[in-house]
Amino acid sequence: MPLIQCPSCGKTVASAASTCPGCREVLPRDYEKPKAQGIIFVVSSILGLGLAGILVLAVVTLQQPSSGGRTSSGTAAEPDPPQPSSVQPLPPEGSPAPPIETTQAPPTLPVQPQPNPVGSIPPSVQIRWTSDWANVRAGRTTQSESVDVIRPGERVEVDSLVGGWWAVYVDGRVVGYVHNSVLQGQPPEPVL
Repeated sequence: MPLIQCPSCGKTVASAASTCPGCREVLPRDYEKPKAQGIIFVVSSILGLGLAGILVLAVVTLQQPSSGGRTSSGTAAEPDPPQPSSVQPLPPEGSPAPPIETTQAPPTLPVQPQPNPVGSIPPSVQIRWTSDWANVRAGRTTQSESVDVIRPGERVEVDSLVGGWWAVYVDGRVVGYVHNSVLQGQPPEPVL
């Protein structure tokens, strides 16, 4: 560990110390910042340039026109089969014009989302068991308010794991969130 001198009393102290043990003067912490900031700047510049290069390469590759009927292996690609034309040939002169066919699209009904009836489980819900006491939180953070507590070994219905937090269902509706660390995929062993 490097040593520095106290600016007040001149005593040699460890660089990790926040105060001088001799005079209790608060030691400056600025001596390491320029070196660390320089390294961080260089590393972030290199990473930024690398990512910019990859992005430019991806954009250029995606914007290139097709290879003129050639596949990636260099062989000629088979042409697309001709598509049937929707244009009808004209009737011979002097003959009556054929009737114009019109088709109407079937009427569409607005699709209304169907809420899950109370007591039904959405198809993506999974079953888990608590391995310890579990706080059910109002949000997906430990700072969110605790709305309930689940005892160890209880069966819970969960869905949509996001950031390590499961949404907990009771009677087909979300009541809160439980962290993945207190849930397990198998029921606990019975205690004899």
